[in-house]
Amino acid sequence: MAETQFAKYMTVRKTAREYGLSEHMLRTMIKKEECPGFYAGNRFMINVDLLQERLANESRKRSGAGTENWYNVSYDKKVIEAVRT
Repeated sequence: MAETQFAKYMTVRKTAREYGLSEHMLRTMIKKEECPGFYAGNRFMINVDLLQERLANESRKRSGAGTENWYNVSYDKKVIEAVRT
């Protein structure tokens, strides 16, 4: 019989400490309904797996589609080659 995999949930404070995030940022995300999780009484329990996925996707969007565009196009080609080597 296959075992069911449950998501990992943490409080705001514990998530902030474990992952190096600010509590303020997490609480702002909760207010904007951008943080995956649920309220258990007066505590918000964050679905850490979904939060990691969401932050990774946001990071990919902001940094560009691929790794080939890791530099600013306005740089001189000599500077780019010097950095790559």
